[in-house]
Amino acid sequence: MTTKQKFVWVVAVLAGVLLVNHPAGAQAVKSEGWPNAAPTTVADPAVAPAAAATAAPAAVKAVASTKPAMVKKPAEAPKPAASKTVAVAMPATVATPAPAAAAPSAPVSAAASPARKETAAAPVAAVSVAPVALASDLVQALQQQSQVLTRLATELETQRQVIANQQQAIKTLETRAAATSSPAAAVPAPKAPAAASPIVLVDTNGAKLKMGGLVQGWFTTGTGAIDTFRLRRTELKLSGEIGARAKWTVMFDPAKSLGVSNTYVTVNGFRVVSDTAIGQGGKVLQDAFLSLMYSPQLTVELGQQKIPLSMEGVQSSGKLDTAERALFMADKARGGGFGDVRDMGVLARGKLVSGQVEYAGGFFNGMGESMNDVDKNDEKPFVGRLVIKPKAVKGLQFGGSMARASSSNDATRRDRSGFEAAYTRGIFTAKSELMLAQDGAVTRQGYYLFGGAKLSKSIEAVFRHDVFDPDTRSDATAATVAERDWLGGVNWFIAGPSVVLQFDYVRKTFASVQAPRDVFITNLQTSW
Repeated sequence: MTTKQKFVWVVAVLAGVLLVNHPAGAQAVKSEGWPNAAPTTVADPAVAPAAAATAAPAAVKAVASTKPAMVKKPAEAPKPAASKTVAVAMPATVATPAPAAAAPSAPVSAAASPARKETAAAPVAAVSVAPVALASDLVQALQQQSQVLTRLATELETQRQVIANQQQAIKTLETRAAATSSPAAAVPAPKAPAAASPIVLVDTNGAKLKMGGLVQGWFTTGTGAIDTFRLRRTELKLSGEIGARAKWTVMFDPAKSLGVSNTYVTVNGFRVVSDTAIGQGGKVLQDAFLSLMYSPQLTVELGQQKIPLSMEGVQSSGKLDTAERALFMADKARGGGFGDVRDMGVLARGKLVSGQVEYAGGFFNGMGESMNDVDKNDEKPFVGRLVIKPKAVKGLQFGGSMARASSSNDATRRDRSGFEAAYTRGIFTAKSELMLAQDGAVTRQGYYLFGGAKLSKSIEAVFRHDVFDPDTRSDATAATVAERDWLGGVNWFIAGPSVVLQFDYVRKTFASVQAPRDVFITNLQTSW
């Protein structure tokens, strides 16, 4: 038997097996009347190939002409189909018959022979029913499996080659390392690391420590003023908590210019200096006090701090709406200073009625003249402030502040009375204050009207009309004339409230005593 004949014989056998077990083949067998075909055995191996070749066209024709509607089922209940067993004996030689000489097999009726005997014809028909399409599918499946195995073998060979290359590279590197290694070429021992700089630790003994600060740089120009840069403030603030009810605060301002204050007396017609002291404006120590917090309604503070006078006076210098405060606080050379001043004393503060009422009041050595010093007399002025913030009108606050000395002598009497109001709604802000003062026989007065509008998230436009009269009795001299300022400016919040650039233009007028002046102030500040 040649190789070609063996291949044809194997395909025929496999096709027969597939026909019996394949749904389409089973349907074709049933349509030919073989519902209960019994297992068969091929008796004569020499006859099987010829019979298979002869019966194949008839089987193909039977499968192609079969329709489900024409299949006749037997009347009795179908019996379970017996398992099909095909036994094939390999012949010595197989002659391939010509297809034209093969006669189509006649269909076998199931009713004619219900119980078939095991003959040579039955197995030939079962084995030889092999559609050409099923054989083609089998060959195609075998070819696909062969392609997959070939591809896997190729990938395996590629990976083996990669591993071999890596092993060769490792051997090469090991050879080079062994060739270059010698006692003279030994790697020197690493140097000992340099000693790290010592870390300085601040032992607060369990207390919380907090640091803040403010730096302001000015540039001023205008008529009647020298163009100059100025370091306006360099505040450094330290604070800490000692437990849950105690707190301390210390603040320095090295930018304060040192100045002296001289006291003169006349001796034999000559003016002689009797006392010299550092001026209040040149004292670096600003705040130094201890706070005892009993409850949100009561906190007691002892030491040097701002006296609770004026709304803008107690406001932080880093949160001002303009570069400089109003005249009745800033013009200290002509008797101002009604706010933003510090003195030694004891103070009580707190919030009442769910925060709608804020109060602060206490007794001090003076009204700003005893900063970093002892008192010169027994009088202890009372200074207090009361603010109301009704919840019914969001953004509104109003109140007042005052300072009273205990002396009954009109010649040394010093009183302060202030009224304040502020309202914020959306992008708009409005503020106003009135301050009345009496120093002996001299009465003073100051007020301002402020308006601001947020043009964007970082740009704010501001306006202020500011008036201060150092002596309401007379406007005859430069020391007593009332000053009226008109201010317009822009605040640029570069990094929120932490970094702010302010541009202010101020028109200063002095009635008919002095010519008006124009002043430009630029303030760049950072706070933390």
